[in-house]
Amino acid sequence: MNKKVIDGILINPEELLNINCEDFVYPNELFFKPFILFVEYVAPDNSYEGYCKRLKNLNLNIKLETKREFNDRIKKDKEDWFKTWGSDGIRYDVKMIDCGAMDRPTHHGSFSNLEQAIIKAKTLI
Repeated sequence: MNKKVIDGILINPEELLNINCEDFVYPNELFFKPFILFVEYVAPDNSYEGYCKRLKNLNLNIKLETKREFNDRIKKDKEDWFKTWGSDGIRYDVKMIDCGAMDRPTHHGSFSNLEQAIIKAKTLI
């Protein structure tokens, strides 16, 4: 288990990073212990071509954005992310496996800095 802890709060526990499996079994030692995950900005599509391919594969009857509209949207999304979450571009999510959600850890808030996230997480102990 990842041992990075600040003020009793687990920070980016390795066991919980990049989990995309509904059948994942959470380690018992993580139940009812708040933790903080660092979330960086990721564009929803890496390219206009990827955007077009992804939406066409969904077989939806929708009008695709033009390349200019796509680029403008991605630029605005990125600007909004950094405006909301700060110049380092990291969102600090406080979560806990507390049975609030049966298929994932319960989300207890997102913060623009680690200090605020730790304060929130400590209220869950």
